[in-house]
Amino acid sequence: NYKKNQIYNLKNESLKIKKRFKKNYKNICTVWDYPVPLNWYDNGREKLSNYRRINNLFIETLKLSQIFPDVLFLIKSKNLKWTKFSYFKETYFKIKQTKNIIISDMSYVHAINISDLAYGNYTSTMDQMIFLNKPIVLRNYYNNFNKELYDKNILSKNFNDSCNKILYILNNRSKALKKQVKIKKAIFDIKI
Repeated sequence: NYKKNQIYNLKNESLKIKKRFKKNYKNICTVWDYPVPLNWYDNGREKLSNYRRINNLFIETLKLSQIFPDVLFLIKSKNLKWTKFSYFKETYFKIKQTKNIIISDMSYVHAINISDLAYGNYTSTMDQMIFLNKPIVLRNYYNNFNKELYDKNILSKNFNDSCNKILYILNNRSKALKKQVKIKKAIFDIKI
């Protein structure tokens, strides 16, 4: 598939970026959000990817950065227009002041390649992370996932659950990956 080819073709370039970040941090956790609505009308009609819910993800990332100071949190948004919206002004300012959080405009391919783990809202990139054997934590605070496919090992119910799952991944990476194998096989129709 073309996305797989993109990821592998840029791997060497991504490794240079990762090496630069890893000088100061043990792990890189990409934080994936929903696309931010570009106007107040679309925001008001949006149930999942509205300003309040996206801002909550960024506030959680600020909390996680304090709990895990040796992890670099790389916020990878679909677009960066939210950084200009007054709704996000206070959160954006706090993020910019936080040493171990970066708001990135790098390609999603580089973000995937340099990640040790991922956290956040569901995007198709999370499936790509699973395909590449990178552990993820999906926020399922609104019960919007097929629990038959995405099991309790990667779905988090609330912030504390997310925090515990990230801690588990950081301390037990190989076990966390083994738990994702079944999900990988189901998503990508790999025969067991």
